[in-house]
Amino acid sequence: MNYYFMIHDIAPVIIYNEDKPAYYRALEAFDHKVI
Repeated sequence: MNYYFMIHDIAPVIIYNEDKPAYYRALEAFDHKVI
């Protein structure tokens, strides 16, 4: 994902360790269209 952003002149995404569980839950929810 960051590679794609960088080659398109978009700032890379930084996900801190304490935020990773919420990030993964959000990805899972999106995959199941819960959000």
